[in-house]
Amino acid sequence: MIAMKQLKFLLFLALCAIAVPKTLAETVSGTCGTNLSWTLDTETGEMIIEGSGTMVSYSSSPKTPWYSYMSSINKVIVKPGVTSIGSYAFYNCSSLVSVTLPEGVTSVEAGAFFECPSLESISIPDSLDTIVSVFSGCDSLQYNEFDNGYYLGNETNPYVMLMKAKSTSITDCTINENTKIIYVGAFSGCRSL
Repeated sequence: MIAMKQLKFLLFLALCAIAVPKTLAETVSGTCGTNLSWTLDTETGEMIIEGSGTMVSYSSSPKTPWYSYMSSINKVIVKPGVTSIGSYAFYNCSSLVSVTLPEGVTSVEAGAFFECPSLESISIPDSLDTIVSVFSGCDSLQYNEFDNGYYLGNETNPYVMLMKAKSTSITDCTINENTKIIYVGAFSGCRSL
């Protein structure tokens, strides 16, 4: 009798496990500019930003429309037509690993990727002409190397932006001929240049 009750209880638990989804994955979306929208698949962590024009600039992360889902975001893909990434757009997205910016993006505003410690890669398009301090706290970024500098870029031009010197003790640094931007503070502390 006891064995039968235990068997029924175990069968009940097994059926409950099948009926209840393992994750509460969902797709959420909204707007982030007059003609821009965002979509996030909370199961995969992939966010897509698409449309045309500029993204709204935010004063801090709690103002972003995806604030409640920030810990779910691990990949951001910005589609062609978007021309800017707004201030503090991805501030403190601790799980963000990669960002793809297409040709046509001309500006990335202040703090856009502050405190994204897991961020390893970001594709910087040749079209970028304005970038304000955006990578503070992004300690996992992987750089391309040329001479005495570390660079960010894209598949066809890995040297779009000189990010920083390899060492503060360098005495010279040849800047790659395809470099368009020297990041703020790239040679900070380089007293022997």
